[in-house]
Amino acid sequence: MKTVIHVSSPNLHDHQHAMVNTLNLLTDGSGSSLGDDVAVVANGAGVRVFVEATDDDLLPGVEGVPAGSGALARLQDGGYGYFKTP
Repeated sequence: MKTVIHVSSPNLHDHQHAMVNTLNLLTDGSGSSLGDDVAVVANGAGVRVFVEATDDDLLPGVEGVPAGSGALARLQDGGYGYFKTP
């Protein structure tokens, strides 16, 4: 299963909500498997949480992209299911 979770809110609570949804998706034994891929894309106002972060500040496996909307479109074109969080 391949899923992209979209966050566009600047509210930290909404980002935490997205992370909980991501963890739930990855740990749900009924629909997930070891080869699952989940991408979280923050764009628009959702990027404000990361404004002062540099690439060196990001966790392993996290990367910046030039445009969140383009990343969302490419992922969906690549077969990722779309999940919008607040």
